[in-house]
Amino acid sequence: MLLQLVNGESAAAVASVMIGGRLILDGGRVLTVDEARVRGAAEKAIARLLEANAASLAFARSLENAVGDFSIARGREVHGLGACCRQRTASVPRGHAPVESP
Repeated sequence: MLLQLVNGESAAAVASVMIGGRLILDGGRVLTVDEARVRGAAEKAIARLLEANAASLAFARSLENAVGDFSIARGREVHGLGACCRQRTASVPRGHAPVESP
């Protein structure tokens, strides 16, 4: 029965937790962690990582249109590679199958 109780409930069902006589969680709030300090450290880490990866992010964004034009989903759209290939079926070299229309 205890196993069913532990595994059958979510963390949202826990209101308070005591460990070794010390209140750790009360009313859904963790009492042993300075949440403002953790939040501040996380925000600083986000800013540091964004700055450290700014060049990589800019490069990736510069490739968005080119990569998108070669994706399978875009190739099936009328304005993607599929339309381009269907227009060129008349000039397909011998020995190669023409691209079928979807």
